[in-house]
Amino acid sequence: FPCIGSALEILTMVSPASLLILLISSIAVVLGGATEEGYCENNDPLIDCKTNAPRWKSWTVNKFWEELDCEAIFEAEPRPVHNASSWMLLRGIYHGIVGPKESTIGPPLTHQHGFFFDFEVKQNEKGRSVFAAEKIPEGSLIWNTRNTARFTNGPQYRQFLASVETDIACDVIQWAYVQEKDNRLFVSVDLDPGILVNSGTNLYKSDGATKRKKRDNVQNMGCDKQAAEKLPGGCTDNYFALRDIDEGEELLLDYGDFAITHGWEEFDL
Repeated sequence: FPCIGSALEILTMVSPASLLILLISSIAVVLGGATEEGYCENNDPLIDCKTNAPRWKSWTVNKFWEELDCEAIFEAEPRPVHNASSWMLLRGIYHGIVGPKESTIGPPLTHQHGFFFDFEVKQNEKGRSVFAAEKIPEGSLIWNTRNTARFTNGPQYRQFLASVETDIACDVIQWAYVQEKDNRLFVSVDLDPGILVNSGTNLYKSDGATKRKKRDNVQNMGCDKQAAEKLPGGCTDNYFALRDIDEGEELLLDYGDFAITHGWEEFDL
């Protein structure tokens, strides 16, 4: 039986480790494929297991949220605070999708974040939140968009969501916003801890007992037009302290200052 002899000869040339990998890969192919009933055992919502074709290419952000079961991911446990390596990975994926000419991050890609003051990310009743780790004087530049990924079209953004881990994609869906820059709309997502700054109201609330204005949940960083005039990108790319901010105080923005709520329609998202 020459065929069997040849096969045995080949097997003797392969290391045990390689054989193990081959065996595991074969099992994965069998388990990951569709059964006769057409049931997808790989449970990948992004792939049609019958055709191995992507299902997500025309999805809206709401469809991504539903298919990835993002609601369950956020309800299961508090979302983690990502480290510098995780942010760097996301920047690299973005860079690879849009290409170096269209990328709004770098070059070069670095581990540097966009904050100009010491900060700390902690969990509170809102989830992940950013706090000042030192006193920040009024008018100071707090953060800029050096790590903001901007997508010019829907297919790029969909590909980004499909290229990252499911739970990270759910994070991105929650974080991303449509913004106008240079008279053009972009789908934007800040790929550094700046995206964890929560939204606050732009109005002080009066305390009925003392008639004093309370600072709780009021934005303390945003556009300082006079200071922004001196920096590239102006108020679109730079966010300043609107008053003196104490160490330990939560940093808050007003998302309405930059996010265009109905802009998703422009990208068929």
